[in-house]
Amino acid sequence: MTHVRPDETGPIEPEDDYEVEVAKREELEAADRSGMILRFSSATHRFRDSVWIERETTRIAWRDILVPGEFPAALPVEQIVEAWGDYKAAVDAFNRSVWAAQSEQREAERVMHAAHQDALREQRGVIDLLDHG
Repeated sequence: MTHVRPDETGPIEPEDDYEVEVAKREELEAADRSGMILRFSSATHRFRDSVWIERETTRIAWRDILVPGEFPAALPVEQIVEAWGDYKAAVDAFNRSVWAAQSEQREAERVMHAAHQDALREQRGVIDLLDHG
């Protein structure tokens, strides 16, 4: 459950093939060689066989993250920490919205399955009410 807060951003118990977005950060030299740049991004992680596997892509489009993803490393550390927190919060918001939709769909499927099972249980044995003649 390293990347998931149970029933907030993912399932309560670990599930194979469950995917979640994870905020990442990297430090690189500015193109103009004027200093260092901090770049925030996200990557999809898939849970499989008790481990998280980072995929090469993300499900989050750039337009879905409303906070900047690049900062000069020369900023005061307080601003960098705040920016990183804001970025992680945006990724968490994406994960919460995805989980809310999946959770709602799962509940609807559970209710339909239960209704189907109830109908089968109620109808089972009706043939026994008929005579053999």
